[in-house]
Amino acid sequence: ELMEKVSGGGYDKNPSDRADAQPLPEERILFLRMDDAVNQGKLYTQSDLSREVLSGLMGADRNRFARIIREQGGVKNMSEYLNNKRMRYAEELMLEHPNWTLEAIAVDCGIGSISTFNRVFKDYYGVSPSEFRKSLRLSDKVGGVS
Repeated sequence: ELMEKVSGGGYDKNPSDRADAQPLPEERILFLRMDDAVNQGKLYTQSDLSREVLSGLMGADRNRFARIIREQGGVKNMSEYLNNKRMRYAEELMLEHPNWTLEAIAVDCGIGSISTFNRVFKDYYGVSPSEFRKSLRLSDKVGGVS
């Protein structure tokens, strides 16, 4: 009965099967291709990841790459795009490896300088990495995990 409602009620499992479905714009496809490769290979952990490598993954020249990153990624530039991914990864690492030093987390995220890591982390989360980690430990104690 539920399946009948879903399939017969105008809800499509695959919206691209509809006659009125619009194909994704080319620039969206290029961005998603690059973004998928960056995520799958954790390329953001490479501190020396270059614009040339990313634009090559995207299949766009340098100028078009910069515009697509801004428009499709919702960021100012490639550095912000990579740093956002690095900060989400840093949070993962803090949860999975609570005994790692912040320096080890920074390096594993692709940021070689602890001062840069601290600045980027605070810009992204609004608190320093050590404050963030302390709040994780407090929430563990409150939640009864520790």
